Amino acid sequence: MHKLNRGEHCFYYGESEENPDAIIRWTPSVKNVLIIEETRVNDDLQGKGIARKLVERVAKMAREEDYKLIASCAYAKKMLEGNEKYRDILAPRGSHY
Repeated sequence: MHKLNRGEHCFYYGESEENPDAIIRWTPSVKNVLIIEETRVNDDLQGKGIARKLVERVAKMAREEDYKLIASCAYAKKMLEGNEKYRDILAPRGSHY
């Protein structure tokens, strides 16, 4: 497994952002809000906690860089909204971005 890298609007494992082994992508929105669009892990890496690590890394970045998060990706949405430790970085419900 390669190290975790930061690309343009993503974190990824692998040799390149264009062909990653695992990736989480976001789209910047207004008011320092990032919309997590995709979390994807190749089949051979499934079940190893890679997707969780990617979401955790985006959460860390959000705190460090003063962003709020919205997840349209089902995995990230479930992880972020289902855990109290991420409440501080979730954009308010019902907000339009």
